[in-house]
Amino acid sequence: MLTNINHVCISVAHLQRALEYYQRNFNCDVEYQDEFQVVLDFENIKLVLVLLSEGPAHIAYNMDPVKDGEVNYDGSHSTYTHDGFGNIVEHIEETK
Repeated sequence: MLTNINHVCISVAHLQRALEYYQRNFNCDVEYQDEFQVVLDFENIKLVLVLLSEGPAHIAYNMDPVKDGEVNYDGSHSTYTHDGFGNIVEHIEETK
């Protein structure tokens, strides 16, 4: 069952410049960073910045359980689907 929004992911052309913009203009912390993505932790949601060439923009919902999903950097499991309206949806099962 879908429970709540886990994160929103946006594609960016320049990861470092996007990170600097969000840190300068919003109250958020870096939860995770590698050469392809940055996960920003806001008080009420996570925002993922991903390089255009490395992943699609999408919205992610918490869902229990996720079967046969890929393992993410934080140990969570996820699968991707389309919502029928042109959007990519990630179903993610967080680690407990």
